[in-house]
Amino acid sequence: MKNQKKPFHKEYQEEWLGYRPQIKVLDCTIRDGGLMNDHEFNDDVVKAVYNACVEAGIDYMEFGYKADKKIFSPKEFGRWKFCDEDDIRRIVGDNKQNIKLSMMADVERTDYHNDILHNPKFRSRPLLKCIRDYIEPMREKLLWGFGIPYMITGQLNLHPRDAMKFMESGDNKDIVKFYDSVLEED
Repeated sequence: MKNQKKPFHKEYQEEWLGYRPQIKVLDCTIRDGGLMNDHEFNDDVVKAVYNACVEAGIDYMEFGYKADKKIFSPKEFGRWKFCDEDDIRRIVGDNKQNIKLSMMADVERTDYHNDILHNPKFRSRPLLKCIRDYIEPMREKLLWGFGIPYMITGQLNLHPRDAMKFMESGDNKDIVKFYDSVLEED
C-alpha cells in the first residue's frame, strides 16, 4: 500500500481544529455585552447565560467588571459593572458546577487594594509568579495588537504559522509579498 498523504482539510483539522483539553473556553457575553447597555442586564438574562454556559460545558464565565464605585457611579451603571459578591451569589448560588467564574479588573479603574488584594479569598502570589514566568517572557516574542499578516491568514482560512514565520523573519515589512507567497501553489 502506498504511503498516501492525508487530504489537506483532514491534516488541518487534526493540527489546528482538533480537541485540545489544554484550550479553555471563556464566555464574556455579560461583560462584553455590558459595554453596549451600561451593564444593565436583569437577573433573568444573566441567569440564562450562566445556565447555558454550564450546560454547554464552558470553562469560564466572565460576569462583568470589578469597577471602583468611587470612579464609576452605581447610579449610571448596572450591577455587572461592579460584580458585588451578593449579586453573583444571587445568580449562581454556591456554584457547585465545573464552570469557573471571573470578572475583569482594569488597571486604575478597580479598587484592587480593597476588592482584590485584601480580600482573604484571593492569593496574588500565584498570579504574579505566572505573569513573571510565562507572560512577561512572551512579550519579547509575540506581536501584540494589530498584525496584517495574521489577518491575511485568517481571511484565507489558513493556519497562522506562515504569518508567524514571516513576522520572525528579518524581511517582514512587505505585506504584499507575503500575501502573494501564501497564495502561491506548491
